[in-house]
Amino acid sequence: VYRCVGDVYVVFIRTGIKSFSEDYNTNDFIFSVSNDAESAVLVALMNAINKSKNNYNIRPYIFQVDGVNSEDVNAAIDLCNHYNMNYKVVDITDTYKNITTQLGVNSFDKIRTHKLFHRITSTYLYDQATLYQGIVLSSLSFSRKCGGSIVENGDVGHFYPLMGLFKSTEISAIAKELDVPSKFWREEKLEGTFKPNDFGMSVLELDILICLFLIATSIHYRYMLSMGKYDEPNSIVYGREEIEIVMTDATNGVKLNEEDHNKVSIFLDAIYTNHFKNSSIGFSADTPITNKLDLLELANSLL
Repeated sequence: VYRCVGDVYVVFIRTGIKSFSEDYNTNDFIFSVSNDAESAVLVALMNAINKSKNNYNIRPYIFQVDGVNSEDVNAAIDLCNHYNMNYKVVDITDTYKNITTQLGVNSFDKIRTHKLFHRITSTYLYDQATLYQGIVLSSLSFSRKCGGSIVENGDVGHFYPLMGLFKSTEISAIAKELDVPSKFWREEKLEGTFKPNDFGMSVLELDILICLFLIATSIHYRYMLSMGKYDEPNSIVYGREEIEIVMTDATNGVKLNEEDHNKVSIFLDAIYTNHFKNSSIGFSADTPITNKLDLLELANSLL
């Protein structure tokens, strides 16, 4: 299963990259690299694609803020060196500190500092795209978008090749298919929790809850439609209670304990504070064998 999913998706993305190159008459692809499984897979994908078409200009950027992300920078450099990929380390320390100072952002405010970092880097990436008349690639995965790690106007790109992928399963399938060294994506990368939106659960648990939520939304929608209530004012209001009941029913077979029920509640708290909110997403690739993005769009519109 791993090999099948990984192989299909590599071919799928290679086709998407080729289409973008031809449609926009460019061979330049620009993206940022960090210390996470998605970055590892994106770098490996672009390396594999470039082997079959050597005239692509792959431009990975690693963004550095002194005293903030040195561990991430070192890991990203290690990743690019593993694939003999030319990269550029961009020191944004002065810009980052000037903006956080002017806005009065406390360094302990992880949410605001996290978002500001990504919005600064997105500005840089789009400027480089203008300079080279290239395409910005995003490493945003389905898990990160649904889990609330997405930064509006920060996690940006013209093309989102990993958007249709769950981090705990499909990202790992592609990593295995491309023989990405496990140190770049395994263990803490897949079994750890998201930062700064730490739900206190593993990425696998979060992916399962995302699946349940999308299924519950779809089931409830079809039920309301069958009852002829679709056009009634306020008839489809996706309140927490209804969705939680459907999600819980769907998990009866695995006999959730109290801790697991708490995780469902934590997840729904996040959902109903707009973690699923749409941002300005460009072209998003879904897996060829699923319709997760269609389900996500349905959930977005109904909520």
